[in-house]
Amino acid sequence: MPKTKKGCFLKIIIAVTILVAAITYILQNKFNDFIFKPGRKIIAPIFLNDFNRELKYLKESPRKDSLKLLVKNYIEEADNIKEISGDSLKTFFDLINYVIADSQVTSAELKNIKDFIDKRRHNERSKKN
Repeated sequence: MPKTKKGCFLKIIIAVTILVAAITYILQNKFNDFIFKPGRKIIAPIFLNDFNRELKYLKESPRKDSLKLLVKNYIEEADNIKEISGDSLKTFFDLINYVIADSQVTSAELKNIKDFIDKRRHNERSKKN
């Protein structure tokens, strides 16, 4: 009888190890496909609505619309969680807050934001390679 208990214990340990390894693999390699991309479709509209409410006090202009479009594209086209989390997002919105502080958006400020996005995307892609 004691051999059976040891055998069951070993089987359980092996099964748990395989399960943990499978979960770890999925989270490390497939997180963006299984969790991030579907979740982004749900969270992005909520986030963008809040952002648009913050922009209500800006003067209406084509540059305001361009700013909205830049932010929308940045959020919706993010390839992975690193692009829209932590320091990345904080730096991006610090830049946005600086741009909208005077209630106007200039062409130069829009260019700075676009350059920031392009630089961020280029850096993320080069890290993958």
